[in-house]
Parts: sequence; structure tokens; C-alpha cells
Amino acid sequence: MHSKTNSASGEWAVSARVEAPFISPAHTFVTVDPAKPGTWPVDELYAAYANDPQGHLMTPHVGGRRCNLDWHHLELERLLEVSSAWGLFHWVYAEALQRGYRVGAAANSDEHQGHCGGGVPATAVFGSRGELTGVLAERFDRAGVGRALRARHTFATTGEQTFASLSQGTHLMGDVFTAEPGLPLEYRLLGDAGWEQVELYDGERLIWSRDLHQELGFAEGRIRLRLGGAQIKDRYRGAY
Repeated sequence: MHSKTNSASGEWAVSARVEAPFISPAHTFVTVDPAKPGTWPVDELYAAYANDPQGHLMTPHVGGRRCNLDWHHLELERLLEVSSAWGLFHWVYAEALQRGYRVGAAANSDEHQGHCGGGVPATAVFGSRGELTGVLAERFDRAGVGRALRARHTFATTGEQTFASLSQGTHLMGDVFTAEPGLPLEYRLLGDAGWEQVELYDGERLIWSRDLHQELGFAEGRIRLRLGGAQIKDRYRGAY
């Protein structure tokens, strides 16, 4: 994986199968040799990998520079990074869904230390814990994980021992299909601690919610405060 940067469209992470090569150089923005520019704007980056979309995956994210969702490639961009050590970015996922993009959720550590899911807040300039992408794959090998990523069978998590899935019949989250009105949506949540609340969104619109604390009964003599939102939609912000 390497990250592509330019001042107009922001950052995209490019992943490749082990046998698929990277074609263009990374991090033009921080390259010390201005005589050898990288592949930008992002249209040229799309063109570099468009001939082999099955072998490459481009993931917009809010890293060094936030992604500009005016750019989108249907075949190459199957996932969107919604959380990392830079912060939690529900707003960028909501914007993508409101634009009609079909993208799954991904999360990465990106704290420059190589600790997958292990980065802690206040490490250098990072304000959030490093996160992970959960993958629902039929086979636990490179090919199986690659197919699951492109199928959007993923979830983003801030904890290494959490699991989430949503399905209707034989269809998993990320599938494109015609829903059956009489068939219920089924969800499954696993973790090493209790869950507080489950919410289902259509973009930024909350369409269903389940408060598990309320169902089990609130504790007497305790007050629970939850704060969220962001005035600036950029990195360093936890936006729910």
C-alpha cells in the first residue's frame, strides 16, 4: 500500500495484490525532487490503475489532506476510510452515501508506527486510537481477502475484538440487490464488552435506533454524558 497526495483532490491510499505492481510514485506533496512529479491530479492516478481494477484498490481517506469526493472511480474505489488515528469521520462517509457512491467502510491505524490497531491517542500529532478494517471473507488468504474488500464485505472498528455484520437473506452488507420487503434485516454484534447503542443511518439521516442501556435499565445514581460533532470537517477531529 502507498498513499497518493495532491493539493486539489486530497489523499487516496492505493493497495495492490502481491503480484500486481504499483505504477506511479507516492507522496508527490512531500517529494524532495520537484523535477520528478508524481501522478496527479487524481484523474491521472485513476488512469494509471484503471486497466487492472481487480488487482488494485483505491481508498479515499482523511489523512494528511482530506479527500475531495468530487472525484470518484466506481471500479477502483470500493471502500472509504471512515476512521484512523487522525480521528473519526462519520461525516465523510455520510457525504459519500448522499452522493450515491457505493462504498464500504474501512479503518486504518495510519499512526506511522506500524502498530495495526495499536496506536494510542497523543502519539505524535494523532488524537485517536488506531483502528482496523474487519473483513468478511470466504477464505482467509490473499485472494479471499482481496475479493471481500472489493465486494465491500467490510466493517470499520476502533477495537480489535469487535465484530459487526448486516445482512438480508443470503446478501451481506456491501452487496447490490433488490431488497425483499417481507424479509427482515439481520445484524450481529460481538465484542469483549457490552454495546451501548445500535443506529442505522441513510447518509446523515438516522432511520432506526436501539438503546441497549435503556432496555437493560439505567443505573441509579449515575449520569452518562455523550458528546459528538465537529465544527471543522478535517483531520484531528472526532466527528460522529
